[in-house]
Amino acid sequence: LLPHSAPYPYAGWTLLQIERDILVKTLQRHGGHRSHTAVALGISPPALSANMKRLQVNDSELFALRATPKPPRTQRAQ
Repeated sequence: LLPHSAPYPYAGWTLLQIERDILVKTLQRHGGHRSHTAVALGISPPALSANMKRLQVNDSELFALRATPKPPRTQRAQ
């Protein structure tokens, strides 16, 4: 338990806000890489994807977090 004088960073937040904050911070720590984030959180990659969808963490946020962003896909000539 925390001592009474210790500040609690999530005071007044809902459980969903706390979950989302932890998920986003863990993604940031791992450069937006989902597989590394899933391992760090102790969940499977599909569970991470489900949580990201539930908590509305989208791919545009992930793209901004990556240290080296992937270039956009191009259409192949046929």
